[in-house]
Amino acid sequence: MTGINTLRVAAILLTRNGCIFVAKRSAHSSLPGFWEFPGGKIEPEETPQDCIVREIHEEFGMSVALGEHFITVYQDTDLFRLELVCYFGTSEEQKPAHLNDHDEYQWIKIQQLRNLDLAPADVEVADQLIAKWKPL
Repeated sequence: MTGINTLRVAAILLTRNGCIFVAKRSAHSSLPGFWEFPGGKIEPEETPQDCIVREIHEEFGMSVALGEHFITVYQDTDLFRLELVCYFGTSEEQKPAHLNDHDEYQWIKIQQLRNLDLAPADVEVADQLIAKWKPL
């Protein structure tokens, strides 16, 4: 994959009561209609953690507390190599203040994640979550 740039993005795996927060990409975004773990592109000089906090505030008006790193997924496309860095996190808010880049959101049982039409890079994350999830 020489000569192809890496697109670095970060996502948060917000969990509450055995459920996880997912959002459906809007019609005007790339990959419209796919569900994803929310996050966004890491800006220059920004850490993945800073990116997540910024993106969740911008896209949903929610504040988050980050936990541990869960997984980093790599996916090659014709245009770029995607690096998706995922962290666990929590939020005091039950629902977003607004939806800027998404049409819907939901809290879904982790075991039901694969029932959604997930964005390609999020499929591997979901599979790992389902395999490793240990309910309290």
